[in-house]
Amino acid sequence: MNHFIPGMLIALSLLFSSPAIAGELAGHIDAIMGEVHLTRGDIEIPVALQAGVEVGDHVSTGKTSRVRIVFNDGSSMQLGQHAEAVIDNYATGASDGALDALISLIEGRGRFIVEKLKNKDAKYRIRTRAVLIGVRGTDILAQANNYISHVALAEGHIQLSRPGAAAEVALNKGQYLLVVGKWPPAPQAIPEQWLNDFINDVGTSDAGARKKKGGSGSGDISVPTDAIQQKMLNQMGSPMVVPQ
Repeated sequence: MNHFIPGMLIALSLLFSSPAIAGELAGHIDAIMGEVHLTRGDIEIPVALQAGVEVGDHVSTGKTSRVRIVFNDGSSMQLGQHAEAVIDNYATGASDGALDALISLIEGRGRFIVEKLKNKDAKYRIRTRAVLIGVRGTDILAQANNYISHVALAEGHIQLSRPGAAAEVALNKGQYLLVVGKWPPAPQAIPEQWLNDFINDVGTSDAGARKKKGGSGSGDISVPTDAIQQKMLNQMGSPMVVPQ
């Protein structure tokens, strides 16, 4: 059985990241609800709309709380309640302009809407204790609970890997993966109850429905084909923090 130990998260940050400097601006806080904490080193930073978020920052939420961060490239991360994440790396190469991003979802639920990576050398990774997610531009729903991870895909295509394991798992739009114990797990349809719990925690919008009808909904969300994907499109839409 392949397991991370919590202390390996720091070591893996060094292994997978380009040499971004802690303190470099990665993005800003776009929306807040409830109790949100931003820690920089040993210092807790006051949380406010438009406050800057830097490489190395630790973000956490309390009960019935949410926060959305918009990064410099236009990608976003929205966390639900009792969630923790670290911005390990968010750097753009000086010579080729290629983005190198690494975000650790330590605990809780997070939605990641990632802008399409146009540079072939760009890297965008989301990591839990159980799995590393390689992204090229997509809409990811992720949940981390100790060594168990849930990953679902609302849009795009991702590759999931695990240090020490040769096999990778491909996940396509409308698919879900439960990562616990044996690797590699098999993709399956997104469980409806899991999706409902995720939506209730992280937040919803009607922008997806507007997009489906040909309106001006934000995000590049195409029309899914099966019932769960259709429900996801109608309910998820663009990320938002204020409950419906």
